[in-house]
Amino acid sequence: MEIKNNTWQLYEGLNDLELEDICKNLAIPHDYLSGVNDPFEIARSEEALLDNGGTRSLIVLQYLFPQMNSREYREYKTRAISLVKVEDQLITALPETPSYLRDIFKEFNDSVGFDYEEMVMKVFWKIQNETIKVLAWIHEEIEAMQKDIEYSSQNQELYRLMSLDKTLAYIKTAVQNNRRVLEQISKNDQFQNIHRLKALMHDVLIESLQAESMVDEGMRIVDQLSDIFSNVISNNLNNVMKILTSITIILTIPTIIGGLWGMNVPVPFQEYGGGFIITTLLSILISIIVAIWLKSKDYL
Repeated sequence: MEIKNNTWQLYEGLNDLELEDICKNLAIPHDYLSGVNDPFEIARSEEALLDNGGTRSLIVLQYLFPQMNSREYREYKTRAISLVKVEDQLITALPETPSYLRDIFKEFNDSVGFDYEEMVMKVFWKIQNETIKVLAWIHEEIEAMQKDIEYSSQNQELYRLMSLDKTLAYIKTAVQNNRRVLEQISKNDQFQNIHRLKALMHDVLIESLQAESMVDEGMRIVDQLSDIFSNVISNNLNNVMKILTSITIILTIPTIIGGLWGMNVPVPFQEYGGGFIITTLLSILISIIVAIWLKSKDYL
């Protein structure tokens, strides 16, 4: 997708060759835009003076993008969005637009004019705000897992836990990298001189601090939950094996008694017509007594 107006150009989902052509036309370094297709691109900022006295600025931010893994669990990975200013021309490039950025892009497209600094801070705010929402969802998932994990002896909860842990790792990296960029631009005179952006910059900083705290807390809980999960599964499996062993013992009793009465030697009731019934009742009685005893010892 491409959007172009007098001051702003948006490029979405373009390959490296297409981005390279755009960079040549704008006379900017290739990596200003091509980095958005690199899954390992990190947040960064650059600024350079042009020969004509103008400036060229680059800010790359990492944003979260949802996807389903092979086991149909929701995960989030990071993508890069490049925000470039070449004199009076603003350029935005990203591999795919998430839903939470569409409104702000529509606002930019409909706007008669806006500053580069305003665009950066509004995109930054949207990214940080979405990060907080994703972290809140992760904490809800963790709470749900804590309720389910007590009775779990399957791998489903483990796969679910792995998805959350993977997402938290991506978020932690993105939050830390974006935070460094935020610290850099907060010292930039161009951002400091726009009074209306100071409150927004402060809000972004608060959201960034909150996100860092939530990530650390989430990762700590997931680590603890992983240990608890292993112990619970082991305990549940031990209980299952204990019950199966007890059932095996109970079912073995009639076999033993039947085997004794089946020997080719004189045994009680061999001359009595109701010997089979007596033997059967005796087996059932002993099995019940053993079952009660095992139950009293918490083996059943």
